[in-house]
Amino acid sequence: MSERKQSNKEIAGLLEDVRKPGWSIEPPKGKSNIYKAKCSCGDHLEHIHSTPSGAHYVKNKLGHMKKTCWKEEE
Repeated sequence: MSERKQSNKEIAGLLEDVRKPGWSIEPPKGKSNIYKAKCSCGDHLEHIHSTPSGAHYVKNKLGHMKKTCWKEEE
C-alpha cells in the first residue's frame, strides 16, 4: 500500500523519527487523517493525527512514545 505524502512538515518529521527506533506506521485509510504507529514488541499502539490539535502536539506525542517502547539507535 502506498503512503500518502504528508504535507505538514512537523508531522512528516515525526513519522520519520518514530520509524527509526522500530515503530511501524500504518497510513490513514479512506478519508481518515490518523496514522497508526505500532511498536516493534507489538504491545503499544499510538494514533498520530495529520492535523495536530495544538502547537506542542508533535513534541508531546514524541515524548509520550519515547516513554513507552523506544529503542535508541546505536
